[in-house]
Formats: sequence, C-alpha cells, structure tokens
Amino acid sequence: VIPARVATPQMERVEDLLERRKHLHILTMEQILEETKKVLIEREAALEDPLTATMLEGGVMCHILDEFDSTLVALSQQRIEWYADDDNMKLSMQQAIDYKKHALLKHSIATEH
Repeated sequence: VIPARVATPQMERVEDLLERRKHLHILTMEQILEETKKVLIEREAALEDPLTATMLEGGVMCHILDEFDSTLVALSQQRIEWYADDDNMKLSMQQAIDYKKHALLKHSIATEH
C-alpha cells in the first residue's frame, strides 16, 4: 500500500500562507541584519584607535555577521510546517530582536577592552 497525499485547494492555500510567513520572517531577519551592520559600521567609523578598529574588523565584527548568516541559513532550511505554529513564529521574531541587542553588546564589550 502506497500512501497518497491529495492536494486540495484549501491545503494549497495553507501551504501558500506558510510559505509567505517563512518568506516574511526571513526578510525581517535580513532587515535586522542590515540595520545591525549599519550600526556596527557607524561605530567602527567612530573609533579613534585604528588598532582596535582593525582587530574588530577581522574578529568580532566578522564573528557577529557570520553568526547571523548561519541563523539565516538555518531559517531557510526550516520545514514549512514549523511556520504553522504561532509560538515558533513568536519565538523566532523575539530571537531576531535579541540578536541585534546581543550583536551590539558584543561589539561594545570588544571595543572597551
């Protein structure tokens, strides 16, 4: 016996809705990344010590951006059904907001030492 999945118009609409949720979530994350990059670049430009700026460019700043890129990859690979759960969406949006806070905090700590 081979199980068959019959696609109904309602199922297709739900899948379309979930695809849009996923797409909007990824776009939101990308927007937060761009905002974070902009703030980090402004902070880097304001640094008076060129040695600190050079160390951050190759270390902390790269690490922050790599971490975010990894998050985006993980989100893009997330199964579409995951986006049906409102709690998952709420958690992921909170993580996006927290990411920006943490990235800026990491940068602040690195520039102070």
